Amino acid sequence: MNIFNRNKPQIIVGICGRSCSGKGAATEALACNNHYVLLLQSDYYFYEKTPCSYKGYACWEHINCIDFDRLIHDVISLGKGEGITVRTPSWRSREKVQIFSKDLRMGRIIIVEGYLIFAINKLVDLLDYKIFIDASDGTILKRRQERDGFGVFNYVHDVVIPVSKEYEQVQKDAANIIIDGEKSKTDVVRDVSQYLQQELSGSDFTIGQSAWKVHHGDLVQDSVWHPIDFADLKDWVRNQKEKLDHEELKGHTFRYRKNLQTGTYEVRLSSQRKPRICRYNREST
Repeated sequence: MNIFNRNKPQIIVGICGRSCSGKGAATEALACNNHYVLLLQSDYYFYEKTPCSYKGYACWEHINCIDFDRLIHDVISLGKGEGITVRTPSWRSREKVQIFSKDLRMGRIIIVEGYLIFAINKLVDLLDYKIFIDASDGTILKRRQERDGFGVFNYVHDVVIPVSKEYEQVQKDAANIIIDGEKSKTDVVRDVSQYLQQELSGSDFTIGQSAWKVHHGDLVQDSVWHPIDFADLKDWVRNQKEKLDHEELKGHTFRYRKNLQTGTYEVRLSSQRKPRICRYNREST
């Protein structure tokens, strides 16, 4: 069975979970091993300022903090194979990311990822498959501190955990499957991949060490090194071949290196770059 029929709308998968449940790790692993997967994070759709407060904090955990009307519009467009322009708020560097219809011509699987996406019925109705990754309060607190530092303890304890609990059950009820987020990152990625392999016969999801090769015009959607032909390097990188052969070159958007073990050239998205959907092309960084 070939799921990539040009006359068929895109397949849309929702991956949801509370903060630091493992949903981001799962979606990025799927993208870096499957070049026909395109990620769309609900974080791109935050408002400039939150209209919500909770226990004296400016709260970013409620559904009113995200422009779901715009997200729904974009998911519908992608589902039809139409391009979109994603604009993030200024506190995320006000990025403008364009996804063109030609980016979908291969028959993309669209993964919509976010911590509240199953709380909006109109969005849930657009998702062909819905995966909820479940994590305990203690795990969320521990992982957020490991990621953001101990200074976030009060906000996570007083706001993130209780507010996310308000939406937890309704989101679980909307899911097709609940994945155990208490497991290791590797196990969570494996469980999500296995579920999609079973549901999408013929899609051949793979999770492993070998990332897909980036070609001119592809979307780099993660911070994993991808092999790339030397001819497809940006002009300013190729002009610095002598330096590139000995050290990593850092552009505003991408980083480049020569893998000394394999002798191949590689590109990846800067770890500081957000959002994590960017186009690799010959334009200057």
